[in-house]
Amino acid sequence: MKAGKRVTVKAESLSIGYGKGKGTRCVAGGIDFALYEGELVLLLGRNGIGKSTLLRTLSAMQPAVAGRVEVCGNDVSRVSLRRLSASVSVVLTDKTFAGGLRTDEVVSLGRYPYTGFMGRLSDADRRAVREALSAVGMLHKEREYFSRLSDGERQKVMTAKALAQESDVILLDEPTAFLDLPSRLEMLALMRRLVAERSKTVLFSTHDIEQALPYADRLLLFSRSGLRCCTVREAVGSGALEEIFDGCGLRFDVGAMRFMLDTPFPPASRADTE
Repeated sequence: MKAGKRVTVKAESLSIGYGKGKGTRCVAGGIDFALYEGELVLLLGRNGIGKSTLLRTLSAMQPAVAGRVEVCGNDVSRVSLRRLSASVSVVLTDKTFAGGLRTDEVVSLGRYPYTGFMGRLSDADRRAVREALSAVGMLHKEREYFSRLSDGERQKVMTAKALAQESDVILLDEPTAFLDLPSRLEMLALMRRLVAERSKTVLFSTHDIEQALPYADRLLLFSRSGLRCCTVREAVGSGALEEIFDGCGLRFDVGAMRFMLDTPFPPASRADTE
């Protein structure tokens, strides 16, 4: 355990997958790790390796095949939905259909753990919604219908919903997908601020590896050999980053901190660059 840091997410002998009984399909097993308050962790791996499945399992959106997940000291398979929602928020890449809801109404759904049975928003709830929208740069669209937003704007709004939830743990699946370069960097900076200023635990998957690495405290590396938790320095020095893309003809250039093709390609001609 890190000195002075509280464990917020723990996986023990975890197996993830789909189905029940004889129809169970195990995606990955033997998963053990702990995440701490005040750290930003990147979940990296190839498409189809099980990143989204892991995030769903950690948030209790689907049951574990075997093993145990704890969030803020609670077994996610046993705690009530309302109590779990106060501890962990999740944003997946699934298409969100919000009917005729406005942007601010979608974000206000994140206040579910605090609004009581009738779901009435207090002044504090409304303030939390506006602060969340402001944090992702979408306050100017608060009265816009969610269905009229672009994919990138919807991604920001769903992230704002997670922020409005004010949970200790935030899980995000590809939060920079659909965003242009400035918005991607703003999202990464926002995640870093949440960790530094509010002691949140942020775990998110991304394919924007080179842009995200400088912001990370640790990495969860998902490869065919299993899941490994390590620091960025450990991953770079041991070749573990390259292992997640084993067989793709890639190498990680430590000096440039970027992936390169093993087989060099010819540079662009002057005519192509002018």
